[in-house]
Amino acid sequence: MSRDWLLLETLGGEPVVVADGARSQKLVPVSTFLRRSPHLSAIQTAVAETVNTATSLVSITPKGNRVIRTEPVRMTDGTVHGVHVWVGAAAAEPPARVMPGPLLWNLTTGIATDTPQSLRNSGLNPDTGVAANRAFTDDITARNMSSRESEVLARAAEAEPGTTYCATWKVDDWRGEPIAVGFVTRVGLEPAGGGREHVIARAMNWRSQSG
Repeated sequence: MSRDWLLLETLGGEPVVVADGARSQKLVPVSTFLRRSPHLSAIQTAVAETVNTATSLVSITPKGNRVIRTEPVRMTDGTVHGVHVWVGAAAAEPPARVMPGPLLWNLTTGIATDTPQSLRNSGLNPDTGVAANRAFTDDITARNMSSRESEVLARAAEAEPGTTYCATWKVDDWRGEPIAVGFVTRVGLEPAGGGREHVIARAMNWRSQSG
């Protein structure tokens, strides 16, 4: 297994790897990504428990020679969008995490809800950016985007329920510094009260490794 934290998107049937440290991955099922790991079953159990409890966990592998650490990526409404997982020697310190930021777009109402971390990851100033109840179009017009970023956000805005999309783009942040942003979104139907359903895109972003 990688010595870095693995970022898993956990909103589908099987968790999928979307980043290995700062290196973005293309929605690889965790059972495929870790198929040679003797700790796969224990990792899957730890990830499932983290999703269910929405809390960080530390567990020991069955043979007792490795520790599994997990950190949930939880949206402001309590939904876990993903899990960061690391496996290493019990006495070892894990590397610093590339912090993921959860965000949510209600494609029915056109309202976006970010978090300070997702704003920071996308290159905006989290101290001046509006995180909640912002028009989704503001995410597209908030700054000069790269053509790749504009394409990704436009495709996400038009996506049908069941769509999953993962991409990486380069852009200048609010200070004018070049950055690379990793992004994953999954679109689904969620109850909205009164027997109605809204089309919701739940997503995560992170600072990706420039390539």
